[in-house]
Amino acid sequence: MKKKVAQVIFNLPIETRFDYSIPSSLLGQVGVGARVKVGFGNKRLIGYVVSLKEKSAFRKLKPILSLIDNVPILSESFLKELKELADYYCCSLGEMIETSLPLSVRKGKVVEILRQRKIPMKSSSEESEVFVLKDLPDEEKWEFYLKKIRESLSKQKEVIFLVPEISYIKDCFDRLKGEFSDRIAVLYGSQNPSQGLREWARIKNGQASIVIGVISAVFAPVDNLGLIIIDEEDNYAYKHDQSPHYHSRQVAYMRAKKEKASIILSSVSISLETYFQIKQNKFKLIESKDTETTPIDVKLLDTNEERFRQRKKEFVLSSFLENNIQNTLAAHGKIMLFMNRKGFSTFIQCRSCGFSLKCPRCNISLTYHYDKKSLTCRFCNYKTQVLSICPNCQASYMRYSGMGTEKLESEMHRMFPQAKIRRWDKESGLPGDDFDILISTQIS
Repeated sequence: MKKKVAQVIFNLPIETRFDYSIPSSLLGQVGVGARVKVGFGNKRLIGYVVSLKEKSAFRKLKPILSLIDNVPILSESFLKELKELADYYCCSLGEMIETSLPLSVRKGKVVEILRQRKIPMKSSSEESEVFVLKDLPDEEKWEFYLKKIRESLSKQKEVIFLVPEISYIKDCFDRLKGEFSDRIAVLYGSQNPSQGLREWARIKNGQASIVIGVISAVFAPVDNLGLIIIDEEDNYAYKHDQSPHYHSRQVAYMRAKKEKASIILSSVSISLETYFQIKQNKFKLIESKDTETTPIDVKLLDTNEERFRQRKKEFVLSSFLENNIQNTLAAHGKIMLFMNRKGFSTFIQCRSCGFSLKCPRCNISLTYHYDKKSLTCRFCNYKTQVLSICPNCQASYMRYSGMGTEKLESEMHRMFPQAKIRRWDKESGLPGDDFDILISTQIS
């Protein structure tokens, strides 16, 4: 018997599933994982079918207005994974689904899916392995990457290759295109919408077996995942700073465990979370045989109490660090300060209505760059002019908060006026030796 009721969810912060009747013209065509257009209050929304049933507890139901996907864009197994992620990150399934899809798909663009692919059953003996490449020379690292990529492709499995920023994609693509050119798809936020949709459809249809992308590419619709590579796994860019606050590395763990895929994590300085898993013998550490280590005196400081005592809007340096900088300058030594964000301010919000300025493509906070007098998105490089009036309520004061390397440089000039202070990033180029204090991100 053809089921006549579809349960639909939306990009709303609620877990409610809404019942809609399936019109006779669509009976047998609506599948779980498909997008539909429906009436919701006095609006028309795009929703996602998450289950079908024969009847509803409600007597009068609104009908589905139209079916967008003849072939569902979300498999039932992937929906289950997204549900687990939604529970883990304390958001609704609808919000997590929207996070996993490109903008064109969320807006209802038709995706030509050729067929439902038959995925070979994975052996029960297959397990998810995690390899950690710590501070390997570039040549050794890429030799390991290519070995594991070839292994996955030889088993008809797909690969997701994550990089922290768009600027890394070209280098990664150039290294792989010679051997795998027509099998590579690229996903990132600032793509032309039609190009991004084509690439997403290629992946969904099995026409690409290697996906290169930034943070959200971890959700790429590969059906037979074999390997996820996360380059510079400790990079802050893998953390999504808007709700849902997912981390690509954690999503990769959960996805790889479900799909019995392997993971490669690589970094010069591995994250604390990864270090802990190595100590628990859950991850396999691979280091260069030629690596020689010198003991380093490391101080790990908890500055919460000092922050509370100072009660400043923005805490810059602990007294311990400030004293050590002064002593080093007095001894004519050089100092490097690492900051995990570029720009001057990393969050812009209206003090009147609470509206915050976000990238229209990526939905993350825009960064204010003092040097360029512009607001930019660190993921897709979207740029816009600096605003002094709120676009939402027209209030005349926007609060610029958060700290990046530009603001840290400004604060260092204020605190140490006699010191030669330089900032090193990709835009400024190499600083040379003419500095007392060098400020940089880990990427530089």
